[in-house]
Amino acid sequence: MERTEETRKTDIPVAMYYGYTVFTTLCWPLSDALLALHLQRLRHDAGFLGIPFPFGDAQIRSLLAERFSQPVVARITVIPEISGFADLTRTLETSRLEISGRPVPDAAQAPLTVKSVDYEKRFPAVKHGALAEPLLLKRQALQQGADEVVWVNRYGRITEATTANVFFIREGILYTPDPENDGCLPGITRHEILAWAKRKGVDVKIAAFSRNEAAGMDGMFLTNAVFGLCEVARLDDIRFPWPDSARNLAGWAAQGVAYTHAGH
Repeated sequence: MERTEETRKTDIPVAMYYGYTVFTTLCWPLSDALLALHLQRLRHDAGFLGIPFPFGDAQIRSLLAERFSQPVVARITVIPEISGFADLTRTLETSRLEISGRPVPDAAQAPLTVKSVDYEKRFPAVKHGALAEPLLLKRQALQQGADEVVWVNRYGRITEATTANVFFIREGILYTPDPENDGCLPGITRHEILAWAKRKGVDVKIAAFSRNEAAGMDGMFLTNAVFGLCEVARLDDIRFPWPDSARNLAGWAAQGVAYTHAGH
């Protein structure tokens, strides 16, 4: 069938078809310090994939302020200008910036039921646009009645969720996997919780746990830049007891991150 002129035209960049993009998601507005952390990681991820990043922090903040007059969940995507696979043989020179927004979700979330699956990302420390496998795994978990999925690496260690970092609590200590050794994204909210814990003298251990080891934890929660902290009630067949000490610690951490996000 002959293609019409209308079917040949598209505003979708070619790189989007391949998932060859990097992005960050944040709640706007936010402090200069937090935006700088998001853009620092975005710049790193673009460099890792050879995607040009000619954008300055002030330029992006200005674009966000011009685009959004009300609080939103903003996504900043860097897209290299390519016309096809042949362009990948050369050094890329230009990129475009796409900024989109969606409503901020309700702050209160019910405790989650989480399912674990065996999965490793090829580049776990890079937030890129090739998300077909993670989204399929989450879809399957949702269809089985779970709210979220967490990934288990080749060594049997729980690493992260689809779009969130993982924390465990046991006897007043916070535990979270190591991005470099365990394979997870160095999330911005994860970074903020670790900074909060250091300021407050809360013990933190960088460690990942197996499914069986998770059964000995007092509690578990997930973090990202959109919902902050969200409690996990159940992981597979493990129901976390959440004693008052664990729930209080998670609550203090959530308040500390919310205070920072407000620009303090």
